[in-house]
Amino acid sequence: IPYNYLEEYEQANLDKEIDFICNNIKCKFRQNYDKLRVRNGIRQMYSEYRVGSFLEKNQGKYDAAVICGPDYYLANNINLNDFEQSLVNNQVYTSQVNDAQGYTNGFYFGKISRLIPILKRYKELKYYLPTDKDYESVLKRSFEKNNISRNKTNIVFFKVRANKDIHWQGNQRTDFLTKTEKEN
Repeated sequence: IPYNYLEEYEQANLDKEIDFICNNIKCKFRQNYDKLRVRNGIRQMYSEYRVGSFLEKNQGKYDAAVICGPDYYLANNINLNDFEQSLVNNQVYTSQVNDAQGYTNGFYFGKISRLIPILKRYKELKYYLPTDKDYESVLKRSFEKNNISRNKTNIVFFKVRANKDIHWQGNQRTDFLTKTEKEN
């Protein structure tokens, strides 16, 4: 996808910032999250924070946005009816692919004003960590804290890892297809 804006930040510098944060709060998710998995989750939140900051600076230019993680491959089309509804009903739509103990992260659409607080949850980690739940629980708590309603759309994605492995999140693609999509 061609772009007209690029922002970079050295991971080593971000990790120093994360170390500082985690010296002041206990950066912990549920038991099976090792230190690297916790750090990667916080890195993901930072990435979304930068997107939220961009949207905040450009609020007058856009009514709504579709946010998608860079390693996500969308397996079906975005539901344009859901997108149009997000402009009317003030809800943020997410995928239902891997809600786990919260809401699936990395894919959202809705009004800019509703997206910004969710995307910028990195700056409020003290409200969410530590937790005995998973990474997705932080997103759900951010929706709740910011009084933002969430709706599910039927988008399905899989992740393409840096090692080129394909990783389905949660259930398989066919579990989320509409009846019409299954027939085609």
